[in-house]
Amino acid sequence: MHTFIKERPISGTAGRKMGRVTVDDTSMFIGRFKNGAIANLEATRFALGRKNHIRIEINGSLGSLFLILRT
Repeated sequence: MHTFIKERPISGTAGRKMGRVTVDDTSMFIGRFKNGAIANLEATRFALGRKNHIRIEINGSLGSLFLILRT
């Protein structure tokens, strides 16, 4: 997990006051399931142009699944 921007304008102050950021901008992990399958997850609100798109991709030896969720 990582926070790129350490301070942001406080809501309701028209950008006049800055506050410390207490949430992460990105989070990533790699995992292994009991059956040997490997997974990775990346979640970020910092990707330019993504506009909060959610994409799920599953790849296996018999095929792949790709799903995009629009918010």
